[in-house]
Amino acid sequence: MLTDGGVYDNMGLEAVWNDGFKNVFVCNAGAPFGVRDNPRGNWLKQSVRVTSIITEQTRALRKRTLIDNYKKIDKDGNHLEYGGAYWGIRCEIDSYGLEDSMVQDNKTTMSLKNIRTRLNAFSNEEQGHLINWGYALADTALRRWYYLSKQEVWDWPIPEYALNKNR
Repeated sequence: MLTDGGVYDNMGLEAVWNDGFKNVFVCNAGAPFGVRDNPRGNWLKQSVRVTSIITEQTRALRKRTLIDNYKKIDKDGNHLEYGGAYWGIRCEIDSYGLEDSMVQDNKTTMSLKNIRTRLNAFSNEEQGHLINWGYALADTALRRWYYLSKQEVWDWPIPEYALNKNR
C-alpha cells in the first residue's frame, strides 16, 4: 500500500503504526522549516508562523518515533515494531555512512533542500535534479538500512542532470 499524508499526517505514518506492517518506508519531501532572524510584526503573519512551528514540531516527533521504532530489535536481530528506511529532501546523504552512495553532499544537493514548494512549474534542470536527488536518497537509505547485503548501484533516472559526474 502507498499513502500520502496530506495535511493531517504529512508523512502518512498514523495509518501504518498500528496495522502490523513488517516494513515501513517513508519519503518526506515536505517543505523545510525556516528560521527567521526578523519575525513579522503583523499579528496575522505571526499566527501563521505559530501554526508552522506547531506543524514542524509534530513532524519532528513523528519522525523520531518512526526511527526509534526501526531501532527496536530483539536479541536475534528481528524488528519488534517494523523495519524499513526513512529519507527526506532535507537529509544530508553523507550522514547515512554508505561508502558508495550515488552522490556526496555538494552545493547542488544542499540547494535542493530549500527549493520552493509553491505550485508553479520547475525548470527542466530543477525537475531533473529533484528526481535524481530523490532517487539517490532512496537508494542510499534502502541500501544502508534495509538491504543488508551488497546491492548494485544503478544509473541516474535523468542522466543529463546527474548530481555527480563520476557516475
